[in-house]
Amino acid sequence: MVRVWQSQSLRGSVQIPPSKPHCQRAFLLAMLADGESWIHNVNTCSETQFIAEACASFGATLAYRGQSVQVRGVAGKPRQPRHVLQLAGSGFALRNLLAVSSLADGPTILMANERMAHRPLLPLVERLSELGARIESIDPTSILPLVNWGGQLRGGTLTVSAETTSQFASAVLLIAPYADDTLVLRLPGTIVGREYVHLTVSLMQQFGAQVRASADMHMIEVRRGGYQACEITIGPDMTSLFYFIAAAVIVDTDVHVANVFLGTDPALDEAVAIGRALGVQIIQTSRGVQICSGAPPRQRVELQVEHVPTLVPALAALAASLPYGLRITGAQHIQFHKTSRLAAVLGELEKIGHQFDPIYERDALDGFETMPSNGRVTELVDSHGDHRLFMALFLACLRAPLPTYVSGQETLVTSFPEFVDCFAELGAQITAPTVAV
Repeated sequence: MVRVWQSQSLRGSVQIPPSKPHCQRAFLLAMLADGESWIHNVNTCSETQFIAEACASFGATLAYRGQSVQVRGVAGKPRQPRHVLQLAGSGFALRNLLAVSSLADGPTILMANERMAHRPLLPLVERLSELGARIESIDPTSILPLVNWGGQLRGGTLTVSAETTSQFASAVLLIAPYADDTLVLRLPGTIVGREYVHLTVSLMQQFGAQVRASADMHMIEVRRGGYQACEITIGPDMTSLFYFIAAAVIVDTDVHVANVFLGTDPALDEAVAIGRALGVQIIQTSRGVQICSGAPPRQRVELQVEHVPTLVPALAALAASLPYGLRITGAQHIQFHKTSRLAAVLGELEKIGHQFDPIYERDALDGFETMPSNGRVTELVDSHGDHRLFMALFLACLRAPLPTYVSGQETLVTSFPEFVDCFAELGAQITAPTVAV
């Protein structure tokens, strides 16, 4: 828990973590590949470590050299893990390792925390079963723990819904080069987090897979052939960058973020485009990007956010700082993240005076519009054990009328352990509580 005081300005330079989505996928691809891959600029957060440890359990050999790791792959033949894979609250780890275990030479048992038992998983089990996997729940009263008995996968045409999460599609794509024949994946309707599917395809191609995707990602063809080892350097994390962009809306900001280069990552460019639509000045330099507060928009900003799910909490945090307001739609899928993220963050922000008019789509909370302040002010907000909520609430408290305690600093190990230290170095006024609150 930290106490956040109202800040007048943020000044200085920071370095953000490497991209967690890139790093997680790179580990899995290197593990499945034939040969020795190098992954440079590795993200060391806890959720990446879950993936790295699981890769070793499946038979890959990992050798760390500073921020680089050499991965000797298993050539598409992962061994049966000798212990239960404990994946805590990582949806990406559970879904993708469930898919990988379909290739193993024996049964794999996967376990996660209670929240994961209520997040979408059954559609992926059904799609993997269509390809020939045999997956069963050990406990008849709960979907977890699961056992995947392994085996050989069929090719063919498979329809996967990406309207709740793109991770179902990414998990199937990951193992597709090791199916008996060409696999054609159809993704009808809305693709939540479309850029993450694009990222999976792009990295598969870097590891030598024969993949062709339509421009809209609704049809992807993967030919049999496996992966070949390669060398890859992980770029900066898009969501981590956006916290500093959001800060520039909330408080006077002039901050340099090192080693961020526009035009190298579509997801990163999308976050920057959203920031510019919010009035933030984002300028490329020779060493990174300069993020400066600018003139706020002269009208209400309206955003569809299906493709940027991880940015929604920070967008909610900055909404009250826009003089003409913010309207967000397309966010109902984040109810299936580590918490019911949208409802939770709106509820906590209302405790410090923010006010929202919720927007519903088919009886599900889909977004919000900002409203005049409700006048409520409390001294404690709760991140509900969710790292993204902690960071969003922290940002909002930089402008709160009273010093406010934000619970959940320990969750930052999930993605951005240095978050609080970075803002302290930039001048944010932060103290640790001296007594229980």
